[in-house]
Order: sequence, then structure tokens, then C-alpha cells
Amino acid sequence: MAQLQGLSIAYLNVTDKCLAALNDLVWLDRLNLRHTAISNNAIVELVNANSHTLRRLNISNTVVNDKALANFPNSSQLLDLSLNDTGITDAGCEHVTRCSWLTDLRLDLTDVTDDGIRYLANCEHLKNLELFQTNVTDTSLVWLSDSSIEHLGLGYTSLTDAGMPALTEFSSLRSLDLQSTALGDKGLRFLAEASLLNRLYLENTKITNSGIQFLLKLPLESLSLNRVLDDGGLKVLSRHATLQRLAIWAAKVTSWQPLSLLERLQVLLIDDAVEDLSPLQSLRQLKVLLLWGNNFSPTQLAKLRIGLPKCQIKHFKPHKKPIDEFRSLCRYA
Repeated sequence: MAQLQGLSIAYLNVTDKCLAALNDLVWLDRLNLRHTAISNNAIVELVNANSHTLRRLNISNTVVNDKALANFPNSSQLLDLSLNDTGITDAGCEHVTRCSWLTDLRLDLTDVTDDGIRYLANCEHLKNLELFQTNVTDTSLVWLSDSSIEHLGLGYTSLTDAGMPALTEFSSLRSLDLQSTALGDKGLRFLAEASLLNRLYLENTKITNSGIQFLLKLPLESLSLNRVLDDGGLKVLSRHATLQRLAIWAAKVTSWQPLSLLERLQVLLIDDAVEDLSPLQSLRQLKVLLLWGNNFSPTQLAKLRIGLPKCQIKHFKPHKKPIDEFRSLCRYA
């Protein structure tokens, strides 16, 4: 046990006394404490005891707050820190900057605002930042525009079209999640100037079929859309030259025929809104097909499995969430 490097005790009845026993794990570099009852004092003691080895720490869904971060050592070697659904505020963001080597930071479901993001702009090594359901606005994009961030998660925030010009100033941005924001066609037009962007998640936004044309300018490899797309929009999207992974559901599409033009498509998520699946049989390069819903014909599915023998076809019931699997396939592609 003394040489243990990775440990996950998430969702277990872990107390501060249990955590103290981990201080002797001198090689520990990965620790997941999500959904445990640890206190600020216990996590501070642990991080200080392992400051030279601990690289990845998940303390999401705990009572940890700004006081814990204030007592993290300046010598911390943390690279990856998850603080989702904790008591972290803007003050905590200031303390986070002391983790000078941090590359990945998750602050979903916290009370962080634009003031906190201003501190994070000083994290010169930060590559991946997730801020879902926080209180950030378009102003945060201005603070971060000189950063080296490669992935930015801004779903369920108050972002608007007005913030999109700032995103074009991000020199390294490759992945962007804007689901459930007020993004519209005007903002998408500005976003099309983000020349390195290859992963884009746009479900539940305000874009229309008129805005789909702007996506053609981006070197996208992964894209998710829902509701907005109709046959005309899909026809435009089928002209995309680089798209490899696509998720479409709850759309107004009546035929999947245009998908046959996406010659690089390898991963596809669709729902059961369209009965005829025969156009998909021409997608010989398809590696993974995620089907969502109860209304797929057994005959159609059987023909599809015969027509695409090298494709992994997975069927999800309505209460499942294939979008999570789709995103994982995009992330690790």
C-alpha cells in the first residue's frame, strides 16, 4: 500500500480519521474524494502531506470551501483539481492561483463570478476550465482572452452573442461547450473566426438553421446539436469537410440521407425521430453508432448491423443519456 499511486474512495462513508491514514502514502498522485464527508482541515492536512507528489485531486460535492484553498501549500504540484458543487467562491479562485502548475480546473455549480475568473486569468498553465452553471458572464471571456486555454466549458451560464468576439482572441482554444446558453446566429458568426476550434457543443442554444452555414468555416471534428436542425440545415451541414463525430437529436429532420455526404464521419448519435435508417448503410467508415429511443424498427436495426459489420451499434432507452458517451468519445479521440 505504501507505493500506491492512485486511489478513488468517492461516494463512500469516508471521515477525517480515515483520510489521515492516507498521509503515509508518499507516492500518491491521484485521489478521488467526490461525495465524501471530509472537512476543510482534513483535506488541507492531506494536501500539505503530499504536496510534492499529489497531481490530481477531486473533492467535488464536498463541504470544502475557500478556507481550505487558502491553506494549500505554495509548493503544491497539483495539475488537475475538481471543485464542482462545493462552497468555492471568487475568493477561492484567488487562492487557486497559488497552484501554479494547474492545467485542469472544474468549478461547475459553484458561486464563482466574473471577479473570480479575473484571478484565474493569471494561471499561465491552465488548459481546461469548466464553469457550468456558475455566475459568469461575457466579461469573463475578456479576462481569459489572453490565456492558453484549450477547452472551455460554459454551459448553463449567462453568456450571450456579445461575448463571442472575445472568444476569437483565444489563441489555443480547440474545444468549447456552450450548451443551454443564449448563443444565437449573430454570435455563431463571430465564433466562426475561431480558427482552431474542432469540438463544439451547441445543444439547447438559440441558433437557427440560418446559422448552420457559419459552422462550415470551422475545422470541426466533433459537433452536437438538437432541436434547431431541419432538413435544410442538415443539407448545409452535410457539406462540412472535416466533421468526424456528430450528435443530433430532438430535431426536425425527416431524412438522414444528407449524412451520406459526410465521408469522414466515424461517430454518430441520433434519436428515433426518423424511421428509415437505410441511408446510414452508406457510412462504411462509421465506427460507433449511438441510437437513442424506443421507436427503432427491429428490422431496420438488423439490416443496419448487417450493412455495417465493423460498426459498434449501441441502443439506448429514452431514460439513458448517450450524449455522455458521445462526449467521452469526442474527448478521447
